[in-house]
Amino acid sequence: MIKNIILILMLILLISCNRNNNTSTVNEIEPNDNEEYAQFIESDISLKGSLIIDDIDYYHIKPTNGFIMNFGLYANNDSNIVLEFYNKENKDILFKIETQKAKDYFGNIELKNIVLKQNEYLLKLTSEDEIDYNLKLNFSDDYKYKNEYNNNNIFYAEEIGYPNQKINGFFIKKDLVLDEVLKPYLKNYNIIDIDFYRIKNETDIDSYINIILEYKEDIEIILFDENHNYIRKAVNRIDNINFSKNREYYIALIYYGEKYLIEQYILYYEFSNK
Repeated sequence: MIKNIILILMLILLISCNRNNNTSTVNEIEPNDNEEYAQFIESDISLKGSLIIDDIDYYHIKPTNGFIMNFGLYANNDSNIVLEFYNKENKDILFKIETQKAKDYFGNIELKNIVLKQNEYLLKLTSEDEIDYNLKLNFSDDYKYKNEYNNNNIFYAEEIGYPNQKINGFFIKKDLVLDEVLKPYLKNYNIIDIDFYRIKNETDIDSYINIILEYKEDIEIILFDENHNYIRKAVNRIDNINFSKNREYYIALIYYGEKYLIEQYILYYEFSNK
């Protein structure tokens, strides 16, 4: 009787574990060295792959179980890997990472809450070294953060819709065309990345707000009004901004340096107690 109970409990535990572990583990399928033969990924996956010198690995991402992606790549920390994730149709790059240009690459890249606005993407991996890697992708339709999207110009500023709506973003090296509005207020042109955001008080309430950036390093924040006039600059936080009804602001985040962090920042604004 006791043996039967133990067997039943073990069976229940096994079924429960299988239900909670739906991510399949597969091996890379060769050849996948061009877009036409890109390995297809449509759901949560853990994948083992390898790159040899002058090799390219392509993956065709078309999720069926959600448009929010958590991305992980794990490899040797002394290897230089170039990773490009872009829209399959128009080739717009969502993110590009070159590990030798990152301060904090220690063998893993983890990007959370990536919003996939299109249906199909391509992931391209290249390396100057021979490496083995593990790729993990997870998809869902539940997210608490909004993500930046191609916002390095004031005319393409990403909107923060309401107080406490949190934005996820990256400061990853890009080929920038500097905004004319911003140029007079830059310390120098040794810039990794620039991100613009817009906020607007669409209520009938006059208030004060604090603009807050959470990140490992000091990031310059420059504030402009709705007519692109300079208001104020600070590092990582601007407090007690007058936010009258129908008032609108543009927020520029500037990351100066030689190398970037593979780490997402969080930007939001909140009501001030002033």
